[in-house]
Amino acid sequence: MRLVRAGSEGLVIEIASRGCEGRPDIVFHVERRGGAAAVAFARRRLQTCRGNPPGWVQVAFSRAELGLAAGEPVFVLNPLAAGPDR
Repeated sequence: MRLVRAGSEGLVIEIASRGCEGRPDIVFHVERRGGAAAVAFARRRLQTCRGNPPGWVQVAFSRAELGLAAGEPVFVLNPLAAGPDR
């Protein structure tokens, strides 16, 4: 993941993809501690397509979908990368 954008509507993450991955391939886990939510994102399975050169795709998650209240502080636990993860 190389980008996380938080807004009042939810979170947008940007992940490496060869064109065959998108929203259905990402899962999340939310934990709450000290009045804030911590969110971790993961792929459901390894990328197996090989046809396209690596690129990036943005995937959006609404606050409701993540179970986050309006205005609730949120921390994303995933590290950010500069190049496509493979």
